[in-house]
Amino acid sequence: MKGQIMKQAEKWNPYFVSYAKAHKNTPEEQREKDAAKYPGGLACGFICWMNRQRIEFKKQHPEAFYGDYIRDHKAWAEFLDGNKRIA
Repeated sequence: MKGQIMKQAEKWNPYFVSYAKAHKNTPEEQREKDAAKYPGGLACGFICWMNRQRIEFKKQHPEAFYGDYIRDHKAWAEFLDGNKRIA
């Protein structure tokens, strides 16, 4: 699985890979599902998901922020790819 994710990350935005993984899809499958769900706004689901994750990440890790800006991008990436994200 990790090797597959690494190959996907070479082709896809790593945050989109985390988004697809959170929804139990490959990036290709998620893109197709989002295209059907959000016609005319393909990235809408991803953008909304990222916003919800950012809000939760700030609640759980306020030390990773400088004001409203994420300063610890390693922790942010781990959060998105880990079990503490929200669906």
